[in-house]
Amino acid sequence: MRNRWAVPVLGVSLLGAVVGIGYQLVNPSDIPELSESINKVMPYIIIAIALALFLYARAQRAKGVLR
Repeated sequence: MRNRWAVPVLGVSLLGAVVGIGYQLVNPSDIPELSESINKVMPYIIIAIALALFLYARAQRAKGVLR
């Protein structure tokens, strides 16, 4: 859907992802299974996807696609 709320909602989503993952990095759990390599990379992949979606929505708003 082309909606004018896409940029603010994706911005809040990005902020929530950064805060949530930041909290997990500051207060790590002691679960051994979470120390595997993919579990160390996945938070950064999530942040990268959220950032890409936010930037894409901003670009689409600038082009006039989002009403």
